[in-house]
Amino acid sequence: MPSEDTKHCLKCLAVDLLMGLVFLALIGFGVWLIYIYFLRGPIDIETRGFVSRTVRSEEVQPIHVEKYRLSHFHNLDDVVLKGIPSESLCVKCHGDYPHTKEKKTRSFFNAHAWFMACEVCHIRPDNAEQVNYLWLEADTGEALTTLNGQPGVYGGQIVPLIVENQAQKRLDILSVTDQEFGEEFIKLREHLDEGQVKWSLKKIHKPLAKQAVFCDECHTRDGLLDFSQLLYSSQRVLHLQSLDMASMVKAYEEFHLPSLLDAR
Repeated sequence: MPSEDTKHCLKCLAVDLLMGLVFLALIGFGVWLIYIYFLRGPIDIETRGFVSRTVRSEEVQPIHVEKYRLSHFHNLDDVVLKGIPSESLCVKCHGDYPHTKEKKTRSFFNAHAWFMACEVCHIRPDNAEQVNYLWLEADTGEALTTLNGQPGVYGGQIVPLIVENQAQKRLDILSVTDQEFGEEFIKLREHLDEGQVKWSLKKIHKPLAKQAVFCDECHTRDGLLDFSQLLYSSQRVLHLQSLDMASMVKAYEEFHLPSLLDAR
């Protein structure tokens, strides 16, 4: 039988171990809090969520709420009713809401279609090519010098331009021959057989990349788009670089919509 002294020692040891575990748990909780509030990234004021990529800049820390506050980004009804301000073949064929297949991403991509040429995401620059992305006026094609108006509605679109023969060529404008072919296909599609439709679509989509550019290829530092070149403020640049929609889309297997949005 163990002596009273032995029992006392074992009891003290058990208490010490329990207190040690509690202490370690408190230390772990403290480290987690420090990570959440200081290392994980700036607070997204609009969603009350956190951006997972760390942006180490005083400009976008929570104490500077007014500097980091975003205005409503989505297009308002009066803008949507006017349709996409583009005469590109893509919009003529696919319409104002071109993305329909992927339920998880189509709303994000369709929102981008209102202020970006389709070719921004659907043409991948060759490593040897120099591509510039600029805001161009919808009517004149001139480059914007400032961004005035509601976010995303600046009277123009982001357009990719390739440097060719020391001049900039828009990638969202087809040659006259290709444009005429595409418009003729749209008119005659209902009268073509399956083989003709397949061949025509392959010809029209030939310049496009098989795999479109995804969110995390732009919304990151040193991404495809240089947001400062696109005339955004320094605070806006930091926010656009740290948007983490891609992680959300990849992480969640199911998206649930309110029943009021169900088709009737």
